Amino acid sequence: MSSRNVTGLVDTLKRDGLAQRVQDQPDRRSVRATITPTGLDWLDDFRQPTQPAMGAVFQNFTEDELRDLCLRMVENRQRVEQYLNATRRDEPSAS
Repeated sequence: MSSRNVTGLVDTLKRDGLAQRVQDQPDRRSVRATITPTGLDWLDDFRQPTQPAMGAVFQNFTEDELRDLCLRMVENRQRVEQYLNATRRDEPSAS
């Protein structure tokens, strides 16, 4: 994501009261975007309808099984990215 896109996203979240910009104390040149209490409430409201369904999907998994599942999904995502990048390189350029 480009810095321009991130800036636009943070501007929108800030305008809606969901995020704020905070000066980074260790590096005064940097600014961090942090979620506001209103943003946390919005996120909770957004997640609430799906929580029972997600609980049912992952019911009876042990902590180790969930960890393994998550790690496998990350690995698979990386494979998909590698495939897509290779596919893009093989496409003929439109000239």
